[in-house]
Amino acid sequence: MSAWWRRVLPKKLLAWREPREFRRLLCLSRARTRSKWYRLRWVSLCFALFLLPMLGRWIVGGDAQGWRLVIEALMLFAVAWCLVYGVIPWLERRPCDVSVFETGISRRQGNTARFWRFTEIEQCSWLHRADFSVLMLSLRSGRAVFLGVPAGETVAKTDALLRERGLVPRVDGAWPADHFPGAANK
Repeated sequence: MSAWWRRVLPKKLLAWREPREFRRLLCLSRARTRSKWYRLRWVSLCFALFLLPMLGRWIVGGDAQGWRLVIEALMLFAVAWCLVYGVIPWLERRPCDVSVFETGISRRQGNTARFWRFTEIEQCSWLHRADFSVLMLSLRSGRAVFLGVPAGETVAKTDALLRERGLVPRVDGAWPADHFPGAANK
């Protein structure tokens, strides 16, 4: 019987940082498979949220300068546009830290973390490329998770750890059109 703290805080067995090229391809695939109005919805939402306090101040204060309201609205729209088309894609492309623990795999990006227990993973497979590999986890919920793994001995160590945990990764030759539809030949 293991100590109770090992169930709460499992031991980290292996850790790496996802390659930048993998994050670029993943973001490119997501951007190309979304509808073209996807980001415009976000711009509209941010603009509306930024505009609400200003409109409230204008209505309550009875500001008679209409041109000032127009200039402030245009500036807020520019801020919302920069936020959605500049800051958010930059944050999405930041490499994630991936860790393999005794009980599962986690990915941490900034202050966001996601943990998948080995019992949640139905199967896994490798997608190899010259400069990095991709570990594709097929979850029991039907969702697929892609994790970038740097080339070299990290792939061999990860493969060995997965085999120890009862997951036998298969090598999938379909790269990348089947799994990264928007980033096929980029």
